[in-house]
Amino acid sequence: RNVIYRLALMARDEVIDRSAVLDIIGSEPSAQAGALPDGDRIGAALRDWLREASPNPGTVHAQAIAAYEKPLIEAALGETGGNQLRAAKWLGINRNTLRKRISELGIEPESFSRPS
Repeated sequence: RNVIYRLALMARDEVIDRSAVLDIIGSEPSAQAGALPDGDRIGAALRDWLREASPNPGTVHAQAIAAYEKPLIEAALGETGGNQLRAAKWLGINRNTLRKRISELGIEPESFSRPS
């Protein structure tokens, strides 16, 4: 609805053509409302996971967090050489929260330490 109003307000001509629509919504409209953006690896991975896991409605968020939280924390530890304080800062979470999640997820931070 907002797009239609905006098109009506911004239209320079009496007819709203394809170029006017693309000026408002961008050059690559999604195939369906709420579709994830194409072109990014995380979005692609999420689309693949949604297709393969087929989580039940009402459980999507919890299942996605469960599927992606451990690899995300492992990536942070890898990025920081296993340093939990820096990994927490990198993730933007509290160090104690990170330590709790590391323990609950069975991650071994020392395995990410860089050799001296």
